[in-house]
Amino acid sequence: MHSHLIVLIFEREEEASGVYDALQQMRGSPLLGLEYAAVVTKDGRGRLAVFQKRELSRSGVDPHDDLVNPTIALLFGDPPEEMMQALTEKGFDDRFREQVFQALGDNSSALLFLITHDSNVERSQLLGILTLFKGQVFETTFPQEVEAVLAKGWKA
Repeated sequence: MHSHLIVLIFEREEEASGVYDALQQMRGSPLLGLEYAAVVTKDGRGRLAVFQKRELSRSGVDPHDDLVNPTIALLFGDPPEEMMQALTEKGFDDRFREQVFQALGDNSSALLFLITHDSNVERSQLLGILTLFKGQVFETTFPQEVEAVLAKGWKA
């Protein structure tokens, strides 16, 4: 089993948040995968800001919290070399990370969706909806071994 990560990159800084809001209004089923979504913006000075758009579960504790934040940090932070080596050995495609990071230019934004292996989200339907918004789409999978490394070891 594995999880999917979908990242949309937009040319304008406010665009990803606007797309998230539009998806929130369209939300009639769990197909949209908004449970583990985040917006990342990059201003004209290259500074990044993350806005996590996650709903709390009834218990307030979610088993995937240990995966969402490290994933955001992995893509847009500066992971230690030993962390990257461990992830690569477990099957993470570092080219994906580089492509996403390079695509996020100044004054732009990204919308991330983490679709966990136990989610009800239909990945192909979500991708079909997301293509309507004209963002640059990047997608990868996380084998369980990669998830385990992320959940256990990221320290930003």
